[in-house]
Amino acid sequence: TKSICAGHTMGACGNKAALTNSREVRLGDLKNSYQYTPLNDGSTPLGTANEKLDIVQFASAIFVAEEGQDFSISVMRLGHLEDEVRCHFRTEGGSGKAGSRYEHAEGELVFEKGVFEKTIPISIVESPLWSATLEFKVILENPVQCQLGKYLKSCRVKVIDQDEFPSGLYAKETAEDVPMGLFIEYVKLALEQPGNTWRFLVTVIFDQVKNGYIWFTLKVSVYLVNVVFGHRADAEEELLVPDDPEKTAQVIGLMYVLLPLLLHIWKVTKTKLDLNGRCKLFLQTSVMRKYMNYSAESRREVTQPEVVAFVMQKSDHLAGGISEVFSLLETLG
Repeated sequence: TKSICAGHTMGACGNKAALTNSREVRLGDLKNSYQYTPLNDGSTPLGTANEKLDIVQFASAIFVAEEGQDFSISVMRLGHLEDEVRCHFRTEGGSGKAGSRYEHAEGELVFEKGVFEKTIPISIVESPLWSATLEFKVILENPVQCQLGKYLKSCRVKVIDQDEFPSGLYAKETAEDVPMGLFIEYVKLALEQPGNTWRFLVTVIFDQVKNGYIWFTLKVSVYLVNVVFGHRADAEEELLVPDDPEKTAQVIGLMYVLLPLLLHIWKVTKTKLDLNGRCKLFLQTSVMRKYMNYSAESRREVTQPEVVAFVMQKSDHLAGGISEVFSLLETLG
């Protein structure tokens, strides 16, 4: 059963005396639809011009959607239902973003005469990767021949993800039989977060600077021995500064100084990119969002100390897996 009591316009909830100078409606759930019953018989005058207009608003302040299922939002109309009324609707991103968690939707809702309920279909983006419970808004605006509800002219939609962490591809695997693909799925999940992909690519590329420096020192050592200090007859043609071994040695010495400086600058930059910290923050906020939307039964199974232990300790260890990827790629380079 769905019921609503809103402000002074609707009368005090449960207060029969308030019906004398107000308009009240009653909503019941009948065959999965609303039943509208006006309680004002027209004998009492309505106070303002706005009170003569029907009210259009969402049926609830919060809706829940799941991946892979059809989803729509109910919008109801309260009033005389005598004329055609309309309003505009649009989605607005929150922690869930359009294109990654849902498809942006906007348009016009038209209530014909006698119609008191409409639905807004919204496409939920399905992904095999795990996701926290994210939210977005749906907003009603620009009413024509009607007025919007004071508190229910906007609503929140919570998108529940039922996939296993980090991906549903390995949901049937046991703890003793964890494939390498599971770690790859975790890396993919981390890189899907905004700003992480380009940070990852920049880090992989500039981590090879260290390998380049090692290669440079080896090549320069051979060059100094064979060319600069080798006193070969044809060595002068291979000098960086023609016919001047001393200046060639000075240029190479300057390169020996500048390259370690470049490595130091990259280490500082890598620290500021803080990809590990971003991954850790993502894990912490995701777990807390999941936990805050747990049912009472689920909260009994997962205790608060367990959640705190993950947020404070295990998330740091898990986020460190990205550093292991960098080390592996640097070694292979």
